[in-house]
Amino acid sequence: MKILWLHNHYQVWGGESAAAEREARLLAAQPGVTVVQEAAHNDAIRDMGFFEKLALPLRNAWSLSAHRRVRALCRQHRPDVVHAHNVWPLLSPAVFAAARREGVATVFTAHNFYLFCLNGVFFRDGAICTDCKGSLPWSGIAHRCYRGVVGSSTRFVGTALHRALSTFHRIDRILVPTSFARQQFLDAGFAADRVQTKWLSCEDPGEPAAAALAQRADGGPPVFLVACRLVEEKGVHVLLEACRHARAPWRLQIAGEGPERGRLETMARGLGGRVSLLGQLTPADLQTHMAAATAVLLPSIWYETFGLTAIEAFAAGRPVIASSIGALQEVVDETSGLRVAAGDAEAFAAAMDLLAQDPALTASLGRGARARYLQHFTPAQDAARLLATYAAVRRRS
Repeated sequence: MKILWLHNHYQVWGGESAAAEREARLLAAQPGVTVVQEAAHNDAIRDMGFFEKLALPLRNAWSLSAHRRVRALCRQHRPDVVHAHNVWPLLSPAVFAAARREGVATVFTAHNFYLFCLNGVFFRDGAICTDCKGSLPWSGIAHRCYRGVVGSSTRFVGTALHRALSTFHRIDRILVPTSFARQQFLDAGFAADRVQTKWLSCEDPGEPAAAALAQRADGGPPVFLVACRLVEEKGVHVLLEACRHARAPWRLQIAGEGPERGRLETMARGLGGRVSLLGQLTPADLQTHMAAATAVLLPSIWYETFGLTAIEAFAAGRPVIASSIGALQEVVDETSGLRVAAGDAEAFAAAMDLLAQDPALTASLGRGARARYLQHFTPAQDAARLLATYAAVRRRS
């Protein structure tokens, strides 16, 4: 089987690119599977000339160069499936039309809600917002939800064009990471047989590193870890507020970078050294910190489509404390962690106090987390799900 794999990387590396790259490596490792990768990177925008940048809104909606390139790749390699992850702004949804012109089945992995929401996250002014889900996103224009007037207008034009062309309704299979995310597509009018839930996976780190085990058993206070891009919707500020309600002497580690860092540093100053901002860690360092943590935290206040950090914690045998919102309610169950009301700092503090003071419960949930990883989220299971999808769309096309 031959797969033409497409992805447009953002300028800031995040979970979407990590998941896309992981899938490409996973597929390439399967016997009898060839992956032809075609990637664009938004860093290229910095080197564009004035007129190229001026034409970006049109390219975001329909890239003639990407259309020609994908048709040429289909003719050259004759793939069985074209599988795209993010396509904006440099590839554009034109890649799906190109594949159809060449008679190749199409698969799209939707990591967010861009098809219904200009900023893709159903989040505006500090709260959940689904105003645009059932119609054209006029409200997103009014509120300038994606990078001001210009960005919002650009997104709107592309959305309107591809609604008119039924571009995404004609894709053979749209993959979404959870049943929660799938329901958003069904609510928006997508056919049930074209939208499929496919959980993600992560590599198995094996037994925790010796350094992590020593850190966990060093007699110091329990440590809780949150690892994410530091943006408002990830809810890290809720955890700093939770520190003010803590009754046990645990500590909070924050791994990641983003526009919220300054605000979080200001909040942390009055917390007596309880909080450490670690910055952006290498994957190896993050794995070590995760394995040493009492639990990993996902305090999101928006509708996560999955929560990759949760299954990375599961793989490390660490329980998760997550907001009871969106897809996190599906990924984190009662065997693998605790769920609390999104945005409720006192509830997070109580959950962290509980695990900090009850090592037996923490250990039990850690074993449950590891078992849940092995049951659902290993690379082998993910590969089998992907290959089954490709086989199904080949028969359908």
